[in-house]
Amino acid sequence: SDDGRRLAYTTDVTGFRELTLYVKDLATGDVLPDRVEKVSSVAWAADGDVLFYVTEDHAKRAHRLWRHRLGAEADDLLYEETDELFRLHVWRSRSRAFLFAGSYSFTSTETRYLSAAHPDGVWQVMQPREKDHEYHVAHAGDRFYIRTNGDGLRNYRLVTAPVSDPGRVRWTEILPHREDVMLEDLDVFADFLVVHEREDGLTHLRVT
Repeated sequence: SDDGRRLAYTTDVTGFRELTLYVKDLATGDVLPDRVEKVSSVAWAADGDVLFYVTEDHAKRAHRLWRHRLGAEADDLLYEETDELFRLHVWRSRSRAFLFAGSYSFTSTETRYLSAAHPDGVWQVMQPREKDHEYHVAHAGDRFYIRTNGDGLRNYRLVTAPVSDPGRVRWTEILPHREDVMLEDLDVFADFLVVHEREDGLTHLRVT
């Protein structure tokens, strides 16, 4: 948790990646009674009392997003991914300001976001899923940074969007698509970006 008081962790004692979520009080060493089965990913809200997690179905497809308040008897189901081609994942931005929940297929993505400081808020869709469009989101300051292969630009380009209105019509390009260079990944820091690029089969990092 942000205050360093609690540790959320998962363990598998079966060998089949059947993960159980636990929470430990680091001051006392006690494991809290909060426990969730079949968890695939987990992220803290900023207050240290709320966890978001995703659970798997019978086929081990991650598909349901939940909110858990420590000590609560029941959790809130926030979203269910009903398309069997997609898997769901929840994580916290490097900036710690936002939570993201991404739905992923082999060729398309869709991302929801929520302020980490407002865990009871409503998750918003950044850009609705589209056929053959994958996009990946990071955050810094008042902008989202989005790596996208929309419009058939298979090597990806980098755009930004205002946090206040991040839909596709507000995207501003900062790194164009290149036919000979794949934009593979992106790390966003407070004062600079690190882009992961692949050219002629070799991967390199570039600070911008």
